[in-house]
Amino acid sequence: MICLEEATAKDCELLYNWANDAEVRSMSIDHRPIVWSDHVKWFEKKLADTNTKIFILKDDQQRVGQIRLENKNDEWVIGYSIAAGCRGKGYGGKIIELALEKISKGVLIAFVKPENSASIKIFATVGFTELGFTEDKGVQLIKFKYEQNK
Repeated sequence: MICLEEATAKDCELLYNWANDAEVRSMSIDHRPIVWSDHVKWFEKKLADTNTKIFILKDDQQRVGQIRLENKNDEWVIGYSIAAGCRGKGYGGKIIELALEKISKGVLIAFVKPENSASIKIFATVGFTELGFTEDKGVQLIKFKYEQNK
């Protein structure tokens, strides 16, 4: 069974390892490796933040990916990644679809590097609208939007 579970403090090291995966770093706005102590502080802060939701995607008992939803100015900004050995198996679309079920209503936003063709395809497939190019910290990104009206 595929499901999302809320991340807990015990997931800190797992998320650190996934975030420092070479492919994940290459598709991030800041491509530099993450320092453990910085990650621990960041993760503890995010877990305590009521405007942030972090989930782990599980397929049976295997943890295959993570997704973070951050409420900023009444828009939920999505960031996700799939574990290296699990990519290309449909988990990207599934993690986003399940995350949409966690938000009862509102606007969801995603920012994707133009070279990340897999994520571009996934966001389009699950119903996000491509809004065009934007820039963050000197990095060109494609902005996607989804309106949740439950």
